[in-house]
Amino acid sequence: MAEEAKKAELSIEEVLASTSIADVYQAAKQLDGVAAKTHLIESPYFSDLCGNNVYLKPENLQNTGSFKLRGAYNKISQLNEDERKRGVITASAGNHAQGVAFAARALNCKAVICMPATTPILKVEATRAYGAEVVLYGDSFDDAYAKSLELQKKKGYVYIHPFNDQKVCHSGAYWGRRLCQRCSSSYQGCQSKCKGYRCRARGSTLHGEILYGGPYNNSVRSRYCGRWLCC
Repeated sequence: MAEEAKKAELSIEEVLASTSIADVYQAAKQLDGVAAKTHLIESPYFSDLCGNNVYLKPENLQNTGSFKLRGAYNKISQLNEDERKRGVITASAGNHAQGVAFAARALNCKAVICMPATTPILKVEATRAYGAEVVLYGDSFDDAYAKSLELQKKKGYVYIHPFNDQKVCHSGAYWGRRLCQRCSSSYQGCQSKCKGYRCRARGSTLHGEILYGGPYNNSVRSRYCGRWLCC
């Protein structure tokens, strides 16, 4: 079951083809007042090292300590009443778990999070503190993911995937929109390259940053090189 789900993952091209700029602005509307507006901080060290302007976006200051809140909230906030009554489920070893738990509590929706039994207790307790039911299972993420799919089928929960979901990707485009807005006041354009420095983005944030930065903003040039996009 887990292998079948992995094969169904969306490609960047599929996300781009099925998304409009209206989806990006809808995500911005949903997240207004929920996601903290973290500011760009110029790094003199990395700027000197690269011979360019390098900015850091400290998403560790975000609610729940991670950008993952954006995707979880955007997805859950757009579920209909029946879907929210069914509750949501996901698998995560930490950041996405807390994002889903936070969003579900804010939207009065039950959340079940499957986590590997080896997950650090601090992450488990942080997720529980947001009101989620935590199911510890297996020794790896794949084990927890398989368990979450089993429970989804058995209980009828709505699955909140950490990146393989259109609305989760739209929140990444919102992140790209915010990045472009912050950059535009400091220098012309916003160029993302794989450099090996921070900040780094992958999954839904990578999809979204390319989504907003490519078709919807001519000042942005994005290159995807392997798994990581470094901004």
